[in-house]
Order: sequence, then structure tokens, then C-alpha cells
Amino acid sequence: MSQCIFPLRGRVKYVLYDCDNTMGLSGKDIDDGLALLYLLGSPHIQLIGVTTTFGNASLSEVHDSTRRMFTNLGIEKIPLMRGAESTKNRRSEAAEYLVKTLKECTVPVTVLATGACTNLYGAYLIDNDFFLSAEEIVLMGGMTQQLYINKKKLDELNFSTDPEASYRVLSSGGQVNVITANICTQAMLEESRLKKIVGKNPQPVFRYIENPALDWCRVFNEEFGVGGFYAWDIVAAVYISHPTLFRSRNMPLLSNSKTLSTGMLTSAPAHHAEKLSDPYIVNVPTKIRNMSKFWRLIISAWKRLDFS
Repeated sequence: MSQCIFPLRGRVKYVLYDCDNTMGLSGKDIDDGLALLYLLGSPHIQLIGVTTTFGNASLSEVHDSTRRMFTNLGIEKIPLMRGAESTKNRRSEAAEYLVKTLKECTVPVTVLATGACTNLYGAYLIDNDFFLSAEEIVLMGGMTQQLYINKKKLDELNFSTDPEASYRVLSSGGQVNVITANICTQAMLEESRLKKIVGKNPQPVFRYIENPALDWCRVFNEEFGVGGFYAWDIVAAVYISHPTLFRSRNMPLLSNSKTLSTGMLTSAPAHHAEKLSDPYIVNVPTKIRNMSKFWRLIISAWKRLDFS
């Protein structure tokens, strides 16, 4: 029997997660790991597979970090597949797995990608129907305008890591939702809030989160002078389970592989008359409607994780 034969369970979303997780590596971003914990704990999500890509670190570092998380969390039944090492050869174990899973699954599947889009493009190179086979694709990456934190420029590090792959996914014609860096700045996890969350909740998952999160607070504060960090990838995970928590708009884009090398999304003018490049449409959430509910959902999902 295929592992992708699932019973339809009400509002549950079935998710394949492609990430550049570095939680557990000193001085490295932890948001992919926090998003993974949310996906595992949310009652509205069934995580059916994880693939790894480069971005926050090399593919080897990302894959090893994620494999350690699987071991620490006791995850045995969710496949973990290794992605492409670089843009030189995008076909990989992960790309093959993504294609196979979407073909075999008897339920609609959401693909969430929070690192380079290399594995997704690799899947398309294997099967040109891949993008259209997903119920939706949710990407964390890109900027609609340049971000500055305390007057210091913040570089985009997802779409720009493999701009050709990013362009292929964005312009695929599938249901593509883009969680930009801009909206993620609405979700700051302050060190004071983090300590309060950890202090109030005795579950082992919060002990697991505590040291990596405090370490990342320190690193991010040293870089940008803020008392916390932005929960980039968690925003994308919450969007999957609760899209109505977000205000969104359809955005016609003219971005191509060249312009995406900076991660900037180029919006088509209202009366676009350019004949050589037609705009394509993606959905871009622009506001988190209720921040209190946003954090309650995250904490509640983490609490549901049962491991020691």
C-alpha cells in the first residue's frame, strides 16, 4: 500500500516540507526548525515528508541538522530526503521523492519551501506537471521592498540563492503563495517573550527550543541591535493552517531569474503594456490580522508535541 493513501480528515492540510533547517548549529538560524515543530504539532496539518536544501548552510550541514532533529524528536515514520548539493545538478533524491509523492497521494498536497527552490525546480525537471500537481505551493522568500533593521540593510537569502529555480516556481501557473520577508517582520519573537513562553510551559519541547532560540536571539541582536528575532518560516507554516488569519492580495509579477538574484519581487504596473514579458500572478499575504492569535496557535502546536 502506498504511504500516500491517507483518509481525508476535515480541514487537515497534508504538507511536504522543503527546508534549509539549521536548528542546533551554533550561530545559525532556527526558524526552519521552529516551523518544523509547528507543522508536527498543529492539529490542522499532517506532515507527510521533509526534504532538505541548501541556504542557511551547506546541504550537508542542513541535512545532518535535520536528521538530528528527527532523532531527538523520535520521528520515525516521516520520510527525510536529501536534496541537491547546488544548482549544478538540481535532480536529487529529494526531487525524485517530491514527484513520486505527489503522483501517489490520494489527497491534495501542499508543498512548503522555506529555503532555496532548487529541489522544487529539480522535481519539475523530472516531471513538468509537478507544480500543477500540488494543491498549493507556499514559499517563504522574496521582498516587495528593501528591508532595513535599525538602518542596516537586510539581504534576501531564499529566492536569491537559486534565482532561476525561484523564477520557475513563481511563474509556474500553479497556486503559488509567497510569504515575503516584509510580512515576516510583523512576527518578532522578543527575547523577553521567549523567556516567558519557556518559563510558563513545562513540556520538554520548550526545553528543546530554549537554548537554540536564546543563542539565535544573541546572534541576531549582535547583527541588528534588536532584542529578539523574526519568525520568518513559522509565518509560512501558520499561513498553511490558517490562511484567513492573513490579509492577502494577488500580485502580478514581472520578476525573472535576473531580477530575483537580489530577491526583489518586481510588480507589474497597473496598466502593464509591455509586449515582451507578460506578468504572472502569485498570492502575497500582506498582513497578519491578529498577532495574539498567531502566537497562541504556535504555542498551542508546540505544546501538543509529546517527546522527552
